[in-house]
Amino acid sequence: MGKPEAFVEKYLLDQCERHGIYCLKVVCESRNGFPDRFITGPNGPILVETKSPVGVLRKEQKQFIEDLRERHVDVRTAYTRDQVDALLEELTGEPCRPARRRNTSPSLDRPRKKREAEGPIVTLKLKE
Repeated sequence: MGKPEAFVEKYLLDQCERHGIYCLKVVCESRNGFPDRFITGPNGPILVETKSPVGVLRKEQKQFIEDLRERHVDVRTAYTRDQVDALLEELTGEPCRPARRRNTSPSLDRPRKKREAEGPIVTLKLKE
């Protein structure tokens, strides 16, 4: 079994930070299914839904992504670190190497607290 979704999302955050790309956590209070992250691309914003390698988009996520794409919003999904790397290579035009691990000690390699791992958070309230 693969890593949890949080590992892919954290990797996206770390790699965006490394490349100077804004990567904001998005929380939509009025509708379920909005993509996890808002990142800046050279041609405008990109919304990214992260999943674990064995994850599956929920029905409301599929519908929301389809609705956004019909409105010409660039929405991507990333299930693995390789897919995150491919997205960032596309955006930066440079090879994306994995971020170096700061500490390899198992006792210090615990996940960060939730807020610290998420980065900046944007809360949306959509009106239908």
